[in-house]
Amino acid sequence: QQCAQQARVDSTHPPTTCQHSDLLTTIIATIIANVTMKQHRPPISLSRLIVLLILCTTTIANAYKMGDPIHTLMYTEKGTTDVMRSQVPLFGTTRTVQFRAYDREFSLGFEQGMWTIPWIQTTARPRERLEKIVIQFVYSSNSGTIHSISKKVVYAKNEAGMSNRLSQIPVEYVWVKEEPVDLQAGTILMFLATLVTSIVFFIQACNVADGDYDPQSDTDKRSGSRASIGKGM
Repeated sequence: QQCAQQARVDSTHPPTTCQHSDLLTTIIATIIANVTMKQHRPPISLSRLIVLLILCTTTIANAYKMGDPIHTLMYTEKGTTDVMRSQVPLFGTTRTVQFRAYDREFSLGFEQGMWTIPWIQTTARPRERLEKIVIQFVYSSNSGTIHSISKKVVYAKNEAGMSNRLSQIPVEYVWVKEEPVDLQAGTILMFLATLVTSIVFFIQACNVADGDYDPQSDTDKRSGSRASIGKGM
């Protein structure tokens, strides 16, 4: 039920942006935490930062190729199920598939539910029937990403004596290519510049922390504290 309710809200942000932001935030938070620790303990190893950078680089490199299947979920009142491979959209490929009308309403989610469409009623108004559902994907072939998803429900006049509910619902996936813009390149450059700045800041912080931290001094302090306690007893 919770998944079904969440599917009613359209997502307006590409998942790649969220993933990049989360990873960059994690890297910056790690740097700040390392600096604020100062002399309490040695700085964290550089290997942890390298792992974060690898994850971030992998996320940037993750892009669809033409014809790649897009993971699709179907939300109904009964729950959430995975759509069959023969029914999922293919990146950059316009085609029509058939869905069986099991429920009175349903919704679809794409890319592990990061993109969703509003709920669709399978039963139309009197004298009308659901002819087809058109789902439009705006994408970029250069970056291999989806920019937006929208849907349009097409109704037709129902002939006398025919049911206004179909057993098979045609779903047409329409792909519209978006021309590359300079804004996207600027965003990538800004991200890379921030990443490089964070690395430089982290290395400098490690050098400062290495100079301030003295394991022998820390050991002497602990020994002196124990000696004071022994005299008090």
